[in-house]
Amino acid sequence: MNKAVESTGKNGKKQAILRAAWKMMCRYGFAKTTVSEIAGEAGIGKGTVYLYFDSKESILIALVSETNRRILDKLKSIAKSGISPKTKIVKMFLARALEIYDVVQANPHGEEVISSNKPAIVKSLDWLFAGQKELYGNVIREGNRLGIFSEKSPDKAAETLSTFSELLTPPYYGLKSRSQVESFARNMLKHFISGISNDRQIESRKRRK
Repeated sequence: MNKAVESTGKNGKKQAILRAAWKMMCRYGFAKTTVSEIAGEAGIGKGTVYLYFDSKESILIALVSETNRRILDKLKSIAKSGISPKTKIVKMFLARALEIYDVVQANPHGEEVISSNKPAIVKSLDWLFAGQKELYGNVIREGNRLGIFSEKSPDKAAETLSTFSELLTPPYYGLKSRSQVESFARNMLKHFISGISNDRQIESRKRRK
């Protein structure tokens, strides 16, 4: 039996399909990869693929969702840690931006696969945006309680930060390396955190007196 389907049960076959699809898409690109090729790589019949996914696009969305669930779990872990709210925001933002970059850039056609299907992918990730926004909002409220932040609208600030994170997903306009992505992210975070920090608000009030 093909190693891709050695796992037993429905979940084993589904995971075999996902692994095969990512391998083939990253090798040949999304447009040139067929469901038949995915099935062949997974060691199953083409009809079996359609028992789990109704199209090649739905396979890709499942792959993206799987990666983002893992990333969201990482963000939750950071949000629950004992580090300062400022550091949490930086670590959370960078965790998502850099892990996505690493996954995509590890494969020759990774960026093309994601960017060519971005509208459908974005539409499928409402759950991610909601979860991300909630986590950022909780961290900002924690910062308010500790006197580190002075943000009157934590949820709006969290929504802004979550939207910023979408700027660092494929295609990477003008950002040609991992270090450039990280530098862009850190600069963005510097200005965001400065805007909601309590010391900035205190200094502003002093200047008005």
